[in-house]
Amino acid sequence: MIVFRPFRDEVLVGRVRSAGAEGIDVSMGFFEDIRIPASEMPLGSEYSREEGVWVWRYEENELFMDLNEPIRFRVQEINFLDVSPPRPKVGDIDSVPVAHEPPFSLVCTIADEGLGLISWWD
Repeated sequence: MIVFRPFRDEVLVGRVRSAGAEGIDVSMGFFEDIRIPASEMPLGSEYSREEGVWVWRYEENELFMDLNEPIRFRVQEINFLDVSPPRPKVGDIDSVPVAHEPPFSLVCTIADEGLGLISWWD
């Protein structure tokens, strides 16, 4: 059995899956619950509603974080959520609520040097 268990401050590579004003979602192909929140973008970054992507303005350049582009990021938080169903009590007929959060997720950053789209550093 292979287990994916990154550690805090580990640098990983994935692809930009989606973008919104709250941040970027990243996929590694086999794992997709990776979030880079707006607060963890490089200084000078903003979300472009017209383009639907994040843009990093660096030294008078506009560097777009296009969808499906390879991105290097650093793990900030590792979140585990116990999603096992609660044990029903005798006589309890209510349905069990469904968890909407993933059982395992990562919160990451691209706010450091060398992180972000790989094409920026080539």
